[in-house]
Amino acid sequence: MSRTLSLLCLLPLSVALARADEPPTPVKLVRTWTGEVKLDVAKAAPKDGFITEKDAFATFWKAFRGDEKVPDVDFAKELVLVAVGKDPNKLGIGATLDAKGNLKVVVRSTLVAYQNPTTAAYQFGTVPHAGVKSINGREVK
Repeated sequence: MSRTLSLLCLLPLSVALARADEPPTPVKLVRTWTGEVKLDVAKAAPKDGFITEKDAFATFWKAFRGDEKVPDVDFAKELVLVAVGKDPNKLGIGATLDAKGNLKVVVRSTLVAYQNPTTAAYQFGTVPHAGVKSINGREVK
């Protein structure tokens, strides 16, 4: 009886350990927007690289996209990842979600050498919010 009980107690632990060892799952951006802005506008990008609420997104959108209509984003189901460069090199966002709920975001860039750039490239896009507890180790609400 005690051996069976011991095995049953270890089962949840082995399941948890197996899940922690799972490789991260790729996460695709659902909708994306790209472009270039003047360097002084680029400073308005969120420091954490993501947006989780409607008003902040509207302010960010207007700074980067001007009078273009702000798209509807359901922040209960989605969040917005933001990448802004320091020059016009094109950017691409990649993301993976690990078993602990950390979304690891990487930004890839072309490597053209610009002297004294006046604009910065950007990309931002939506990803599902489900299962995301943190982004690059920073807590998400």
